[in-house]
Amino acid sequence: DVTVKMVESHSGFLRDWIDAGSLDVAILFNIRDAEGLEVRPLLTEAMHLISAPSFGVRTGRDRISLSKLSSIDLLMPSQTHMMRKLLDEAATAATGGVFRIKAEIDALSTLKKLVIAGQGHTILPLATVREELESGKVIAHRIERPRLERHLSLVRLSRRPITRAENAITDLIYDLVRTPAS
Repeated sequence: DVTVKMVESHSGFLRDWIDAGSLDVAILFNIRDAEGLEVRPLLTEAMHLISAPSFGVRTGRDRISLSKLSSIDLLMPSQTHMMRKLLDEAATAATGGVFRIKAEIDALSTLKKLVIAGQGHTILPLATVREELESGKVIAHRIERPRLERHLSLVRLSRRPITRAENAITDLIYDLVRTPAS
């Protein structure tokens, strides 16, 4: 007798809704200020430069250094998006500079379509482009030196009592995360 409502949105919005008590749990990226929150790490995802196949041949072991990204036209989410914040911080720390952002796009489906069309490159974890990689529509280069990663955590307000339904949902989330993709 539980009704589950799932919401998909940017981490910033989800964090606001958790803080306001509008959501019981959320999966958030790169949690920094965790005051008032219970944060349980789920997994770490390596970030990849995602490009049209014309950018190179995918060998399965392709790597690219973070500094080389400064000469590539990137299509990225706007600065309020956690992925963009991660990139901007990495650029400042690693190269002391900024990257060439050709366009800011806050819709994942549009971002992927533009990359496939060869309009630029983007930075994403492989899970978000699995189908496009398997069909050969995009290629991926793992970002290294330094490695660019995002950390996913299951987050809830620490002051709220945990219900049986919430426990069941969080257990299900952990089971799904630990089950290998087929």
